[in-house]
Amino acid sequence: MTTLSHNLHAPALLSLPDAPCYFCADPACAVVYFSLEGDVFDRTQVRALGYEKTGDLDDLVCHCFDVSGRRIADEWQAGSNRSRAYIVEQTREKRCACEARNPSGRCCLKAIGGIEAGLDADPAVSGVRRLEALLPLAERLAQASPLAQQAYGRILEQLRTRGLPVAAEDLREYDPVQFRQVVDELAAADLVVADAAHARVLGAYPLTTETTDHQLSVDGVRLFAMCALDALAVAPVMQARVQIDSRCAVSGAAVRILQDGDRLELAEPSDVQVGIAWQDTGGCAAHSLCREMVFLGDAQTAAQWREAGEGMRDIYDLNQALALAKQFFLPLAIDTGQRTVSP
Repeated sequence: MTTLSHNLHAPALLSLPDAPCYFCADPACAVVYFSLEGDVFDRTQVRALGYEKTGDLDDLVCHCFDVSGRRIADEWQAGSNRSRAYIVEQTREKRCACEARNPSGRCCLKAIGGIEAGLDADPAVSGVRRLEALLPLAERLAQASPLAQQAYGRILEQLRTRGLPVAAEDLREYDPVQFRQVVDELAAADLVVADAAHARVLGAYPLTTETTDHQLSVDGVRLFAMCALDALAVAPVMQARVQIDSRCAVSGAAVRILQDGDRLELAEPSDVQVGIAWQDTGGCAAHSLCREMVFLGDAQTAAQWREAGEGMRDIYDLNQALALAKQFFLPLAIDTGQRTVSP
């Protein structure tokens, strides 16, 4: 009766039944508690329903430490498990009071696991959500000034067609002052990577002239991708013929992938995987998160790599990674003047 006595309003609170009562978790049902003897308590008689009854992420999932389902979901998509880890720690130390505080009378960790599992049902979709939470490139570009948006497209075109850093003299439609202004704006939003003086742009997602493990040939032009996911995005988003030469982050073994637009022509090894070690970008994803988005030689290697990540690493087979890359980068897609971006 502990659960009922802490979760019912008066007058229902004053007439608790002798028979054991059970919790109804069906969101469509008005009943919250019932007994086999016919006792029924509905939503109007309960102080707070909570996520386990409503299925609404905005409601509390952990009543002991005031954590909503939304908070769990947002942290999970951002690559964090801070609240869950705190709840686990407090539960281990027996500082919780689930039977009294939670309307279900149960520990919330199973419900939290269900929220996270639901977000992971489609690996590509959940991956895009987590990546957008950490690095909302499309949102940032949409919020940039019209001049900066135009410059971003021109910078990406220059990188793709020349494979060299982009300076003011390469974009003659901008005077040096305008070029510096747009580079300042784009770099502040982590849309481009520039040199220390902001005189040259070294990279614009997904392309870079900085040396990485992911070398590209884009319609014959040699340059690099910022990470494994970026490398896979170039061909479908730019509708280009791309060869990727990379390596397994664990074994160092060579990885080679050939793409022509949306078509995957070759993958060596055939079972190559992509791993993401989720972390904060620190203001420059190219020099932090991107370095932890890697190719892995096969499924067994990928599984071992994930196990070493203490729950903060995800792995994707090649088809899942291609879908993730395309979904993330298509909102940034720009006609480069060479080929038209596919719809």
